[in-house]
Amino acid sequence: MNSNPNEFFEKAKDFSKNKEYEKALEYLDICYRYGYVREKVLIEKIKIFFELKKWQEAERCCLEYIKNPDDKYLESEVRLSLSKIYKLTDRMDKAVEVFDSINKNFIKETNAFYIERLDLSYSRYKDYFLVHQFSGNKNELYNEFNIIKNIPPFDSQTLFFLARVANFLHDYDYTKKLIEKYGVLAENNVFYKNAVLNENEIATGSVILKSFPRGLWLAVSSKCNVSCIMCRSNETNFELSENNMQKISTYFKYLEHISWWGGEPTISPKFYKLLEKALEYKNIKHTIITNGQYMPDELVDIIVKNNIEIVLSIDAAEKEKYESIRRGASFDKLLNTIEKLAPVREKGLVRINYVVMNMNKGELNKVFDFAGKYKISKINFIPGCGNNTEKNDFEISNVDINDISAKLADAKNMDVFNSCGIIKNDGRQINCVRNNFCHTPWTYMTFSYKGTIIPDNLCKFFNDKEFVLNETNLLEYWNSAYVQDLRKSVLQKHACNYNCPQANINKLL
Repeated sequence: MNSNPNEFFEKAKDFSKNKEYEKALEYLDICYRYGYVREKVLIEKIKIFFELKKWQEAERCCLEYIKNPDDKYLESEVRLSLSKIYKLTDRMDKAVEVFDSINKNFIKETNAFYIERLDLSYSRYKDYFLVHQFSGNKNELYNEFNIIKNIPPFDSQTLFFLARVANFLHDYDYTKKLIEKYGVLAENNVFYKNAVLNENEIATGSVILKSFPRGLWLAVSSKCNVSCIMCRSNETNFELSENNMQKISTYFKYLEHISWWGGEPTISPKFYKLLEKALEYKNIKHTIITNGQYMPDELVDIIVKNNIEIVLSIDAAEKEKYESIRRGASFDKLLNTIEKLAPVREKGLVRINYVVMNMNKGELNKVFDFAGKYKISKINFIPGCGNNTEKNDFEISNVDINDISAKLADAKNMDVFNSCGIIKNDGRQINCVRNNFCHTPWTYMTFSYKGTIIPDNLCKFFNDKEFVLNETNLLEYWNSAYVQDLRKSVLQKHACNYNCPQANINKLL
């Protein structure tokens, strides 16, 4: 074989051009052994490994090049490739870190560079958002926004992303200017057109909305297979009518999120019927809130296939206490369901709902241990709301649940959402969003197990008024005098009610 490394390198490039990658890599290895220009060999290998989608090998070559680069322009391209590798392998923090280390002075295609930066930001943060809620670090998001806010959106997706981030950070002037200039990007997509319009109506403080809801809490029935001591669903006998099911399904094209609750959704045939229809719309993220007592294999298959989030109602980590709270439930059935959900647990798509009462508030450490054992990293603490006041089972104001759960979460590396810490008995309001406002009345509708429509499943704002659901007024609620007054009140008072489930999050942020 000819020992001229330059010829070997040219042969390698020819093989690569003809998609004979294995032969190309063989010749590149020979070049490397002969001491041929190291940087050129690494660049060619990176190209080949990208074509073969061998991300580990491509990453190794990128890191080796960056150790001792000989060309600033090539170094920037290699860092860009490394950032893409981290993005493709779902290591978003590293992807952003490497991308932001690139010297922009040595980038040849600046427009493509900034497009990639905005797309990278979208990919990093999109799963942290759920309509108007954000589960990440607000300070990090603020710093990120300062980097991306001057990058023009290039499609409906990035336009919506920028508007959503700006509104969450209460930079409403930015949102209005952004949509005024680039709103046309969303005109040809039904979902994004509605979502962008909705963000603009939030930014302008509109009271009568042209946009449709982006999130639903949807109880198809009040029926349940257990009788929990703190639950009121058994006080009613509600079932969503076929007519209203049809009406609701016409709005699926606008929705970003549905929380299925009840009652117990998994025992209702209407739940399966509506879920099947909703799964046709890929814009919707789904959450099923269940006691875990009935989890047929057919439903598990649907959950796994569609990456549906499951929220398990678990108020005690030990059999005796669990079954005394969730009357009629079996702790063994719960454990069986948890095992069945292993594929989605591994993806972080299982959470625990823990209703805090006097009888279980001292056992938070046990539920953290339980969650850790089954690799569940997210826990919601919510306040008890039952009628059993004889033993003050639901009085929790004397304990600082916020402080306890925060310490335990830090120790156990858990993601905790806690709406108990701000619950007080004096009925006072708190200034939870400082000089801005809660977006819930602009984005969500909740169909409750009582056959009423309310802004949010825990919201007690506006004198506990509820809009009664019937055959004729399904969407009249959205711009009813009731909701208009609610929006006006939020805009005027710059505060939400003490029972609002979002108040706790906004206060902590």
